[in-house]
Amino acid sequence: MSTKEIITLQFGHYANFVGTHWWNIQESSFQYSNSATGGEKEEIDHDVLFREGETARGAITFTPRLVLAELKGGLGSLKSSSVLYDENEMENLMAIAWHGDVDVHEQSCEPKNQFLMDLDNDQYLEMPKMNGKTDAKSNHHKPYELEKDVKVWSDYLRTYLHPKSMMIINEYSHKSENDSFDLWTKGTNMKKTLEIIEEKIRFYAEECDQMQGFHILADSYNGFAGLTSSALQYLHDEFSSKQLITFPLFPTEFHEDSKTKSLKRNLNKALSLPIFMEHSSLVCPLSLCLESFPDITSRSIPHLIYDANLNYHTSAILASALDTATLPHRLKGNSGIYLNQFCDNITSASKNLASMSISMPFPLLSSTRTWLDQDFLTLSEFLNSHLEKDPWNLISQGFDAGCSSQSIVDEVYSQSLTLRGLPSNKLMSYSVPNCGVFSQCSTQDDLLNFYLSKRFYGCQNSVFSLSEAMNTTAPFPQFFDKRVTYNGLLTNIGSNPTFQPWQQQKADRSAIRLKHSRNGDCSGGAELTNGHTNGCDKSGFSSHVESIPVLTNIQCSSKAVNVLKSSALCLKQARTRHFSFHLMETENLETVIENLCTLQDEYKTHGQITDESDSDGDL
Repeated sequence: MSTKEIITLQFGHYANFVGTHWWNIQESSFQYSNSATGGEKEEIDHDVLFREGETARGAITFTPRLVLAELKGGLGSLKSSSVLYDENEMENLMAIAWHGDVDVHEQSCEPKNQFLMDLDNDQYLEMPKMNGKTDAKSNHHKPYELEKDVKVWSDYLRTYLHPKSMMIINEYSHKSENDSFDLWTKGTNMKKTLEIIEEKIRFYAEECDQMQGFHILADSYNGFAGLTSSALQYLHDEFSSKQLITFPLFPTEFHEDSKTKSLKRNLNKALSLPIFMEHSSLVCPLSLCLESFPDITSRSIPHLIYDANLNYHTSAILASALDTATLPHRLKGNSGIYLNQFCDNITSASKNLASMSISMPFPLLSSTRTWLDQDFLTLSEFLNSHLEKDPWNLISQGFDAGCSSQSIVDEVYSQSLTLRGLPSNKLMSYSVPNCGVFSQCSTQDDLLNFYLSKRFYGCQNSVFSLSEAMNTTAPFPQFFDKRVTYNGLLTNIGSNPTFQPWQQQKADRSAIRLKHSRNGDCSGGAELTNGHTNGCDKSGFSSHVESIPVLTNIQCSSKAVNVLKSSALCLKQARTRHFSFHLMETENLETVIENLCTLQDEYKTHGQITDESDSDGDL
């Protein structure tokens, strides 16, 4: 058995969206024989997050070491039981430590989409054929367009779950308007639910050989923020020697939005942040939101044409970042590190709030550059062109707030960079001027370390790389622009007459919150917004991208002040409104605000100018 086990917790509907993509990505990289990869050794140790089990009939199972929480009605076609075990096994496995009354709630399952039906019949892995023969250059997996089919996260779940994994909260219903699970205090009051979750955690912990700690994916904007706060307090007390990495999540789409609901979401997020930081080894918020109040706007990611209205799309990007960034403590042998080393590389005793950034796909050309191209052939070219600017896109909300101010000097204290899937012939270019600064570098790690030392002087840097690219086969969304080839590299513009430079500008703009209806209507100039086929122009999309190179960076910097400052301001304004009654007692609220203000001092630089005259005016 592995000695590096980690238990994953997923609390909330959007957390389960992200988690589903994450488990799918991991399972798609399983290697069942050396012949599957041409004899190459597997680099990722899947035993860290997955567990091997056995049914009473002797069948071997391999399921995530996972506990997830979801509201009633949030499972879709997925049963709360498991298809891996028969009824007698289920009765034993689902036995819980709760000795009070148990209410039984039965609910009919939703019909399955084509992907799930093919998955049941083992048909989704069929390779397309041309003239009766398999085309080696074509997509190895059956293509799907799930944008219209995905309503909940289980609509694209390809990984089997252990019956101990699921915790359904029957007191609240998914998308209920009458009694929604929308306040932090509703989550902290779920005592019975927390007891059952604790029992499920103990089930996994007791079978571990040498557990390292926990990954916690949590909705930060609703009652699950409160439930996660309570769970973290339990984990911190019960597993005090283990590492806890918390990823607060915030989507870019909300059903029937309003200013009042938006304010509640931001208050829940502000309340949970200091508690997450107090009980976690590392806190790294993930979101494609640029702004979340009063209106939501989302970020642009080059070469991705994603729909910000689809959780299926946005969660795929966050899961890609999560999968790549956590690789350092999931690698086999001496290539990887332990979870405590991973946390120590990024945090210090007083600084544990970090941001995450991503470059997906990592933009290198697959062939010769033309005069139209502004992209790069090799890693050395790319890094040389980014000595004065970041080579990645921020996906943590609030860290870049106020960055236009010239009076603020940001400082990066520590960071962990991971690059995966870059071909070995894409490292160096000796024919390009000014790339000679990298001439002493002989490996990918050398290049990245040298770049970080030049770009971030005095920063503590950690670099990890692996040759295995990230799989993007079904059910991962095919939201790449047409320049992205099957292996994630870019075609040059001159060799792709169907793609023009203005199309990339369109693709970039499409990631901003778009003014179009959710039924796929492309009026209003949203030509490249949806993956939907009902009237939308899909000419800007690439078809059947199988894998991509990905770069991620987790960074602890003075920009964390912006997040803490905005959270404190949000709660200060809640004091004088009726929301304070729903959040917590006024005395406790004052303590949270004071803690947020104190935490700001830990991240401020000597040259940082702060505004100490925060008002209690409108948000």
